[in-house]
Amino acid sequence: SWLLYAHYGDRRTLETYYDGYRQWLRRLSDQAQDHIVDTAWVADWAPPIDHVVPGTMLSGAPAAVMGTGFYYYGARLLARIAGILGRMEDQKRYEALAAEIGAAFNRYFWDEQAGGYGINNQSCNCFALWLGLVPADRQARVVDNLLRAVQEHDYHLTTGNVCTKYLLEALSANGYADVALKIAAQTTYPSWGYMLANGATTLWERWELYTSHGMNSHDHPMMGSVSSWFYKVLAGIRITPQTRGFDHFELRPCCVAGLDHVAAEHQTIRGKVESAWRREGGRLTLKVTIPVNCSADVAIPVASQQARIWESGTLIWDGQNPREAVAGVAFLHADAAAVTFRVGSGSYEFSVEP
Repeated sequence: SWLLYAHYGDRRTLETYYDGYRQWLRRLSDQAQDHIVDTAWVADWAPPIDHVVPGTMLSGAPAAVMGTGFYYYGARLLARIAGILGRMEDQKRYEALAAEIGAAFNRYFWDEQAGGYGINNQSCNCFALWLGLVPADRQARVVDNLLRAVQEHDYHLTTGNVCTKYLLEALSANGYADVALKIAAQTTYPSWGYMLANGATTLWERWELYTSHGMNSHDHPMMGSVSSWFYKVLAGIRITPQTRGFDHFELRPCCVAGLDHVAAEHQTIRGKVESAWRREGGRLTLKVTIPVNCSADVAIPVASQQARIWESGTLIWDGQNPREAVAGVAFLHADAAAVTFRVGSGSYEFSVEP
């Protein structure tokens, strides 16, 4: 229901089901032992079959990791909803609960020797990263272990239909969108391309080509999270925790090596959002459309800190500082990866040169 609020401004659903959300979180609290919930039934359901030991399934994330992680996420999300509804005491209570659960997650599931979480595989580490539970001093080790687990499987995933979403997003958020693209573009087992190569017109429940009782469904939505990754990462269209009815959002495209152009559009309650980028030679062009009564923080990728940026022929960034003012475009900040501007409604064409 928070997504209904973020996309459509639907506050009524939050109010209607708020007490139900609280009861569900209370139920998890009653089941938890020292904030650990070990009752997730299928955990990271249906990871691939192991190539090395045929007939055995690769491990996803253990039930306790998944159950506790979603317990934390639920508390954090309920704190956000409480704040939207003006229930400030509830917001403080659930923020404190989320902090306690997060501390327990790190206390129980962090493996100092291995440098990862749970059983130190793709599912456990990408889930911890996606939740934002990895402390800064552990971040590099966890990301390295996640990359190693991907490389050991020849850039194939070992996740099931819960953590597959988090694998692509965690890699991208930590600077490895190119690795996520390599996984998404595979055509051999296990992959979406393998499904296509074997005649799939809808998504399977499992990665394997089963046509008997071993495959429960050939029309299952859960592996479809790759589609949201196209929009959120490649095209960069992203809501924020403060978004209400798509009034303000981010455009943060990843111009991944191996792709020369990406174009996407998303129909919001306020109108159509468009994001399209193209790379030709050393020049990058980014075209965006922001609907009426909206604003967006547009993060323009730069290959170096010396890159210059134009908007419709006007130089707005000289490699070190903002330059000429353009109506509807305001400089926010810059780092080694992107220069970010706050942009009002309208259509814009940004170009970047080294």
